[in-house]
Amino acid sequence: MNKLIESIERGKVRGIEEYKLIDGERYCYQYALKKIANKYVTYLFFIPESKMDVMEDYGSEEIKEFFSITDAINYFTS
Repeated sequence: MNKLIESIERGKVRGIEEYKLIDGERYCYQYALKKIANKYVTYLFFIPESKMDVMEDYGSEEIKEFFSITDAINYFTS
């Protein structure tokens, strides 16, 4: 975790992709985090795997700003 935080503090973008089974349907989730000035910007995107070919209709994305890296990371884990 320390290397991840060090990279983000240097302004690097870090993210992951994972798949989750929700109510019998498989979803693709993408997460990213970047420090810009004194804020931490999070990006979250998710979509049912069966709808990836029409992601503009079924995908959801959220971009949020936080003033601490702890709050940004906790947003992803909540």
